Amino acid sequence: MSKNEFKKQDEQVIGMVNHTAGTDAREGMKNPRTADTEAACKQRRILLTVIQVLSCILVAALLVTALMDPELVVHLVNVGVLACGIVAAVAIDRQLRR
Repeated sequence: MSKNEFKKQDEQVIGMVNHTAGTDAREGMKNPRTADTEAACKQRRILLTVIQVLSCILVAALLVTALMDPELVVHLVNVGVLACGIVAAVAIDRQLRR
């Protein structure tokens, strides 16, 4: 192949790359917050899932401990009632703020 053919192919590739990069940049400029918002929502969902899983593990550990030591049943019930009260308060607060 001659130098002109190589040069022509190089220009075609550069043109395609510039066109693609320009299209991506324009799409990003139309709504730059979309990617950030989606990433933040995904992080919140992951965090909420991790918190729920860890809470389940903690409750399971407390129940196993209560089986071994019956004196902890009273404390376990008190903590459960307190947790339910907190969850209810948060749910009511969120509903009223909407």
